[in-house]
Amino acid sequence: MLGIFCGMEATSDEAYRKYVKRRILALAGLIAAGIITALVALAAEYVWTVNVSDLMLGVYTGVGMGLTAGGIVLLIKNVLLLKDEKKIRRARISVSDERNIQISIRAVRAAVAVLIAAMYFTILIGGLWYPILAKIVSFLLILFLFSYVVAYRVISRMI
Repeated sequence: MLGIFCGMEATSDEAYRKYVKRRILALAGLIAAGIITALVALAAEYVWTVNVSDLMLGVYTGVGMGLTAGGIVLLIKNVLLLKDEKKIRRARISVSDERNIQISIRAVRAAVAVLIAAMYFTILIGGLWYPILAKIVSFLLILFLFSYVVAYRVISRMI
């Protein structure tokens, strides 16, 4: 199974090794974001004079700890992957397999369709009670569509 942000065309084990090293750096950033999120929640509760509900403090702390823990587990998994040549080869073949890439692309398309429909219904129904919600979700929908168009044009020039 490939993740949403996984999938590449590695032609050699060395190219895949470089990709894994970049992924390790990204995971370090994910861990840092998790730690910062948890620290902000703790600072909001104990240091700052911010009026935040206990529910939201729990959400921020949980998200921060989850990002940190998940990042650490994946970082360790990738470091161990780099140490085993056989695992590197199998992982590279799996990631660059055309069938897996097509499955991933179709799954992302289906998830995007569901997300756009959910955003539309949030705008339509949620906006009746909370007009600001309709504005925020509308902005996010427009941002998504705009970023898609820009990314499409940039990537089409690169390929």
